[in-house]
Amino acid sequence: MQALRSPAELDSREALDSLAFVDAVVASGRQLHGLAEALALGITELSRIPAFALEGGQFRHGPPEMLGPKVGVVLVRGSEAGASLVASSARLALEAKSPVAIFDTSGDLSIPGAVNLRWPRSAGLAAALTILPTAQRLMLGFAASRVADVGIPRLSSKITRTE
Repeated sequence: MQALRSPAELDSREALDSLAFVDAVVASGRQLHGLAEALALGITELSRIPAFALEGGQFRHGPPEMLGPKVGVVLVRGSEAGASLVASSARLALEAKSPVAIFDTSGDLSIPGAVNLRWPRSAGLAAALTILPTAQRLMLGFAASRVADVGIPRLSSKITRTE
């Protein structure tokens, strides 16, 4: 409830700057995987570039081969048993020269070389609600730097008429 009552939005400019020259984005998390999915979907829909959401374990097995300076990585890390695995994924992406931004409520140490956006320790839904306003700003800022008509669909509709 605290996250809803007083959202703690952080400045996402440094993360936006780190992603300025990427052609694709990978978002990943462990317990906060749903938030990573929302980030990837929002980035794709608003900026019209490929963005993938991979659960932490999926991210480690094969997809690192696509990493490099043109593939940005956005990780979400809460106070969870797998927090060290998220840190390991960040280090892997940094080794591949991918720009890395971490949305972090783990309470663990920052990852050197990554852009670390840090809030007080929280987990689960509280962590997702804490991170979400800043994540939305990142999605919008990222898209606005690439697309003149952000939010105006070209090929799709917000109303599903057929499948």
